Amino acid sequence: MKKLIKTDKQTREWFYKLETRRFILKHIATNKYFPKTVRWNALVYFHRLLAKGSKVRITKRCVSSYRKNIAAHKFRFSRLELARFINNGVVYGIKKAAW
Repeated sequence: MKKLIKTDKQTREWFYKLETRRFILKHIATNKYFPKTVRWNALVYFHRLLAKGSKVRITKRCVSSYRKNIAAHKFRFSRLELARFINNGVVYGIKKAAW
């Protein structure tokens, strides 16, 4: 559990650190008004950035159990934790659907 929290925190820090740099380099590389050499150098530098800080690596996790699959994005809980909270009466206004 501690390792999940630590790695998730590190990936988010890397992403926030490199986010503006990636944004700027991507727009320089795709802008037609810059010379070809500048665009090429921006693209090369963009690909040299760490893959650790990419947006794809960030996963949404449950706040209480740190499970990957979040069913209720509104509450940021996994389906198991949300069911437990509803059964205990912590989350109001939600009922089990009877068919």
